[in-house]
Amino acid sequence: MNSFSLTKELARKYDSYVKFKKEAQKLLSSSEPMFPTPALEAMAQELRVGEEVPSLLFVAKSRWGEAKERGIAMPEPVKRRVEAQLGVVWESWHPNRRAE
Repeated sequence: MNSFSLTKELARKYDSYVKFKKEAQKLLSSSEPMFPTPALEAMAQELRVGEEVPSLLFVAKSRWGEAKERGIAMPEPVKRRVEAQLGVVWESWHPNRRAE
């Protein structure tokens, strides 16, 4: 769901830092909303986070339900913070290599 989770997935996928960085930057520059990852959905189930919340007269979608349905737009400051950490993220999945 968040860009950090998605970039971790990319880091695991790519053996080359250059390829990883290119794909991660493509992801971070996208204006498309991000949707929950399977791992995040599993955590929400484990924590029993509901998709709907009762109201006085009706049942409304919870923020989690809205995120699953519409995705979440990522603010620019968050994208920049994640981009600044790309080397650290990649190296965490490839501990014997340098992000160069």
